[in-house]
Amino acid sequence: MNTTDYILETRQLTRTFSTPDGPLHAVNNLTLNIERGKTVALLGSNGAGKSTLINMMINLDKPSSGFLSVCGQTAAQAQSQSLVTAIMQSGGLLPEWTVRETIVTMCAIRKQSHRVDEITQKSGVQTFLNRHIRDCSGGQVQRLRLALALITPGELLILDEPTAGMDPHARRELWNEINALHDQGITILCATHFLDEATRNADDIVVMHKGQLLAHGTLTEILDLTSTHSLDEAFFALTDTADSQISQPTLHPTRH
Repeated sequence: MNTTDYILETRQLTRTFSTPDGPLHAVNNLTLNIERGKTVALLGSNGAGKSTLINMMINLDKPSSGFLSVCGQTAAQAQSQSLVTAIMQSGGLLPEWTVRETIVTMCAIRKQSHRVDEITQKSGVQTFLNRHIRDCSGGQVQRLRLALALITPGELLILDEPTAGMDPHARRELWNEINALHDQGITILCATHFLDEATRNADDIVVMHKGQLLAHGTLTEILDLTSTHSLDEAFFALTDTADSQISQPTLHPTRH
């Protein structure tokens, strides 16, 4: 176990893509430290840079410049040591397999076959174990992804819109399982568009907009920063102010 207090460290992290209209800074000069043991909500509109940041964290993409450390390692090292688990919105599942076949196979690959029953119960997939993945609803697929993450959760669990396509009851049940992982000491980083989920579950909140960090702190700190009374109000205050600036936003993060 690495002893650093930060599970994610970035300094001036930048990812630039070439486009016909010129360079696009998907992540722009990002300096951010996330403490171990927290549940952190990563907020931002489409194009904010959330997915690009996550892709760099799980070694699916490389920074153009700057510093990135995950679990005290490079992103590649963290992945090779199974320190990070990610639940993404798409990909990685074979549609012709059943839910049971997928869990049993992945448990065997990770030498955790003795935990199949435990995994299926904790993730709530018992009622559709024999269903082919192609026939599963969006919420059921997300539950399967959670089941796979539970096999070897590592030190950091990254979730990209984990409750997309779920009804309110299913969202609550999934968050109960996520919070149980947090109680075991696993750090949670969750990108979500559901501000109510961030309000209820996050220790810290990170707001990104057009590749830049607008704020990072507790809900109370962000409400104080924006002189607002709800996360919805604070989010729009931050992003509207950023959009109104000709140059970089003048609102500063509450912490680095």
